Amino acid sequence: MGAASARLAALFNGDTMIPLSEFPAIDAILNATSALLLTLGYFFIRRKRIQAHKDCMLSAFATSSLFLVCYIWYHAHHGVTRFPGQSAVRDLYLALLVRTQFLRWSSCP
Repeated sequence: MGAASARLAALFNGDTMIPLSEFPAIDAILNATSALLLTLGYFFIRRKRIQAHKDCMLSAFATSSLFLVCYIWYHAHHGVTRFPGQSAVRDLYLALLVRTQFLRWSSCP
């Protein structure tokens, strides 16, 4: 996880290019950060700490936006990823994937 963070910092310094293989870890870090910020924002608003809530929500939006850019970059350059294996875990994964896609498309305005 530390290597992925260092590579992300290097990208902004212009030193090196991030290897494509590290993007899943970067995506996971950005997604987890967004989730943490959303959770903190919820607790702040429940305690009437409006400015802290606002800061968390704006930061969550920024990290989610960066996640989206990294996710699209990775999949545009990596191609299709197939789930390896044929177990019940694969069935659960596909069920969650279908549910996620349905919710995504049903929530579009």
